[in-house]
Amino acid sequence: VELVHCDVADEAQVKHAVETAVDAHGKIDVLVNNAGVIDMWPAVDLELAVWNRVLDVCLTGTFLCSKHAIPFMEKQHSGHIVNLHGGGGKTPPGAMAYVITKEAGVWFSRYLAEEVREHNICVMSISPGAAIATERAPEEARGRMPGPEYAGDRFMLAAEAPMELSGHLV
Repeated sequence: VELVHCDVADEAQVKHAVETAVDAHGKIDVLVNNAGVIDMWPAVDLELAVWNRVLDVCLTGTFLCSKHAIPFMEKQHSGHIVNLHGGGGKTPPGAMAYVITKEAGVWFSRYLAEEVREHNICVMSISPGAAIATERAPEEARGRMPGPEYAGDRFMLAAEAPMELSGHLV
């Protein structure tokens, strides 16, 4: 396994990360867009810089990673792009920017699926099944929310999904 640190909101870093993966492995079979930032602020208190960072990481990052992986998938005439749908609805209060990006990601997946279908690239959105606290979450959140293991094999199943599911949220 090769790790490449990358700010998904920075196109040059994304391009480098994708090229590094292709150089190391010869191809890209699966792209999982799972980067996210969540800051809990009610709209009236949300600073524009925080709003922009959440949108840049959660939505623009999904676009940039997809944009730079697709040409390699097109050449091999196959691939899967899996976009994490982190939830929806109006709770928790203060997560508006994050939730909006995840809902927009579903529409991104639907449109992108049609653009790349002829290249046998399956694009889908998946839900991990619940809000998950990662290792960087505050201790309080890790105590009351499930961890990444809660998602089980959802990502692996999505990476093997048939083209009939392309464009769908599962």
